[in-house]
Amino acid sequence: KSGITASAVVGTPVLKEITGSNYKKIDIRWSSVEGTSAYYIYRKIPGGEWSRIGTVKGGNKTLFTDLSANANQVYAYTVRAVRTENHKNILSKYDRTGVYWVDCPKVTDVRAAKDAVVFTWPEIHGADEYLIYKKTGTGEWTILLRGHFFQNICCLYRGRNS
Repeated sequence: KSGITASAVVGTPVLKEITGSNYKKIDIRWSSVEGTSAYYIYRKIPGGEWSRIGTVKGGNKTLFTDLSANANQVYAYTVRAVRTENHKNILSKYDRTGVYWVDCPKVTDVRAAKDAVVFTWPEIHGADEYLIYKKTGTGEWTILLRGHFFQNICCLYRGRNS
């Protein structure tokens, strides 16, 4: 015996992007890792623990679609590469921060008040703040307000918010 041991090292996948038109279908993409037999996909809510939500078999497949997310929730995702050697799974390191996906709230009520417009939306659990955008005609969307809003209610006063 030489006293030397060897262990396999699996490369770490790099998260590329997360896309989705809403919480019902969130696509997670990452870079492939050579010699990988599968990928484990993990999800967590801010402040929570990572939980494995899926497995993608095949080292060249780099897309997972999360169909189990809940509305009005912020999620972080990360991926670990898996290499199987001698019937044992060897896992890569992973991005401990992850890549975040935030559901976009839908305005649930709009009311006109004297010199103001008031609108509300459901809370997005885990969101730090909200961005309120405006668009005039066929122009570009621009940020009108940014911040924390009491009970997710925002009042836009004529001449004071633009």
